[in-house]
Amino acid sequence: MAFEAGGTAIKHIYISRLARMTVAAPERSEQRDIAAFLDCESTRIDALVAKVREAIDRLKELRTALISAAVTGKIDVRGGVTETER
Repeated sequence: MAFEAGGTAIKHIYISRLARMTVAAPERSEQRDIAAFLDCESTRIDALVAKVREAIDRLKELRTALISAAVTGKIDVRGGVTETER
């Protein structure tokens, strides 16, 4: 693919045209407020993700312990379902 000087990867869009365009943007103070809000939300979401990962790890441990207890006979799993319930 040939690349024209002053062009972009999109046909009919040229750097000179983009340079003349007006772009609406919030004031600096509003940009700072938005950035601060996003930082707080990202931190909160990261904390929630960490808690979910910890819960998943704990559930995996409990599943392993349950399987081990069933296999070694520490718990009886035979009487859980009767023939009529199947």
